[in-house]
Amino acid sequence: MKKLFICERPYPLYRTLLKSIVPDGEKADMIISNHVEGMDKLYEPLKSSGIFENVFYYDDRLYNEFASDRDAENFMLVNRWIKGYVVLFKKFLSYLKLQKHAKNIQLPDGLDFSRYDEIYVNDATSTLTFHLFSRKIPVIWVEHAIDAFRVKQVKKYNQVFYLLKVLDKLNICYALRGCSKYVSAVEVNDKSKLPQYLKGKKIREVSLKGLRLQLSPEQGEKIFRVFCQAFDIDVSQHKIIDILLTDPLYISGYTDNEKEQQMRFKQIIDKEMEGADLILIKPHPRDGTDYTNLVDNAIIIPPCVSAEIFALSNSLRFRKAVTINSSTLLSITNAQENIRLGLEYLERLKNAEVIANGKPMGF
Repeated sequence: MKKLFICERPYPLYRTLLKSIVPDGEKADMIISNHVEGMDKLYEPLKSSGIFENVFYYDDRLYNEFASDRDAENFMLVNRWIKGYVVLFKKFLSYLKLQKHAKNIQLPDGLDFSRYDEIYVNDATSTLTFHLFSRKIPVIWVEHAIDAFRVKQVKKYNQVFYLLKVLDKLNICYALRGCSKYVSAVEVNDKSKLPQYLKGKKIREVSLKGLRLQLSPEQGEKIFRVFCQAFDIDVSQHKIIDILLTDPLYISGYTDNEKEQQMRFKQIIDKEMEGADLILIKPHPRDGTDYTNLVDNAIIIPPCVSAEIFALSNSLRFRKAVTINSSTLLSITNAQENIRLGLEYLERLKNAEVIANGKPMGF
């Protein structure tokens, strides 16, 4: 059975690597795209890794144009009544435009969708997925983040999914979230507590933990080295290594601005990670804050790298893995100490500054 994996998000790429490095017969093909900044740098290392038979790169300019107007303000407005629906309507018009142009895109040289028995796509807006739908090619829909379908959506989002499902049946536009008539199956990490709008869809449960347990130490190291090659990550010269998993504090409303967010993580490094030879700073996928000059002994990991990658290495050991509240901490299994500080830690930092100075520092 010939398989093609379309990887446009960090988690689906990570999941695909776990599935493909232990092939059940012939090697699969994959497409890497540039939906997330930096993923294009993985193209050559993936080609040379030997994990896949063929690796294609697709420059999805149409999607990036579509996504360019999604700023933080739009995400905040969507939870308000009138303005939220205005934002959704404007996005819907862009959504229709993207689908229209997706019909006639130029595919990478050598890519022929008719060769494949199964094509796996991401649970996300995608020009390639819309192109497949326009050709009535069935796909397997894979969650864009672990247990993404189990996350409770706000009411307006669920209404949008149901509406798109109806419009899909009427051939007006394509539905998202696995609802489209061209989705033959939905693959998830855990099939319990899935949303009602997936009722009637064939569900495939493929445990991420199960995939990881199948890996040999050599296979895990091979995947880790693909990312090291792509992003010049060299940890071999350092004995004491810590990793900081950030949270999008400003976007979530826990800091007043990005300057304060930077300051909070600098305080955490100074207080909790003293003595480290090297600190890996892994920003949350929604965290666009610049940490380049936060501390001298740090490597900033690009947003397209899943933090789980570092736990696959047999040669890398962390002294500490530190976060405020990121669930990714659970995936760092190669640290001597995993530290979840909690949101109350932020409050203690703020209160200490008020007592010491009469007002917060840095303002």
